[in-house]
Amino acid sequence: MTEVIKQDINGTEIQWSTINGSLTYEGEHATLFWIETTLKSLFDTFEEITGPEELKVVLQTAGYRTGKIVGEGMYAKKRIDQVLKDLHLVYLNAGWGKITLQYINLEKKEITMKLENMWETKLVKKQAEDRGTAPRPGYFIPGHMAGALSVLLQENVWYEDMKGEKDENSYSLLKFSPSDVDPDRNVYELIRSKEKQQIRKLEEKVSERTRELTSLISDLSTPLIPIFNNTIVIPLIGKFEERRASELMDKILTGIKIHHAKYLLLDLTGIKEIDQLTISILKDVIGAVRLLGTKTSLVGISPELSLQMVDMDFNSIYTKCFSTLQHGLMYTMSMEGLAIVSKDHQGHL
Repeated sequence: MTEVIKQDINGTEIQWSTINGSLTYEGEHATLFWIETTLKSLFDTFEEITGPEELKVVLQTAGYRTGKIVGEGMYAKKRIDQVLKDLHLVYLNAGWGKITLQYINLEKKEITMKLENMWETKLVKKQAEDRGTAPRPGYFIPGHMAGALSVLLQENVWYEDMKGEKDENSYSLLKFSPSDVDPDRNVYELIRSKEKQQIRKLEEKVSERTRELTSLISDLSTPLIPIFNNTIVIPLIGKFEERRASELMDKILTGIKIHHAKYLLLDLTGIKEIDQLTISILKDVIGAVRLLGTKTSLVGISPELSLQMVDMDFNSIYTKCFSTLQHGLMYTMSMEGLAIVSKDHQGHL
């Protein structure tokens, strides 16, 4: 059994080892893929991971980097004119397809290249058939050629697609010329863009969660409690600031409308110290609900709190004040002609 099989194709040596299963192309280790199955699956995976919009940048950059490797190998061996003359053989022998250089201007560093029967065209066509869509342009091979020519011309070049490929037997016409396009920078910008998108998503989630927690805290800190058909109680807890004051006013006015409340009891038991802003809030609430025909009572006023309110010139002319919630409720009931009575041991009033 032959251990090594060598084949010369247009001056390119391909060597197979039937013992260890290795393949070399021009002395470098190589491998083979089926284009429309195995290689297509690899590209499908790239797209699933990156997404269709990012795929272009990823494939162009990957092609560009591999092209630079090929270009460096050719640049070290021959003069530029000889390299360009033999360029088509490099890719023809490797099974990439047919390349024809239609225009070369080394002074301006411009090259027009015709690509026919390229492997990426076959791959893209198969993808389109499986998805029932129109074939997308090739990205890897144009990027690859730009990388190779950038090394050979010793200047960064990029391509302009002069004619899009339609199917396997059509061709692409690419014009390469000096450019500021930098695939590596494009990848960096893509990564930054993805990071910014992730940050925005996190910020949106944080904002949404913050709104939920703020709403929950608001509900817990100033709950509205209906007592009778026409009476509501709102315990006030902690210190207030402008936003919380606005929420309190909205909750009270909405609650009065929903419950048709004639009486509002503001329970100050949870307030240990009062400031001028809280005094102002109380005045605004009392004035607003008074215009709606609702009477306000302040309940749960401790001796210490009463002194603070006096020092701040709080005027209770339009409101009743009670030391406990119980006293406030009893007053409200009496205003409605209601009373709490005890039952005897037999359950009679």
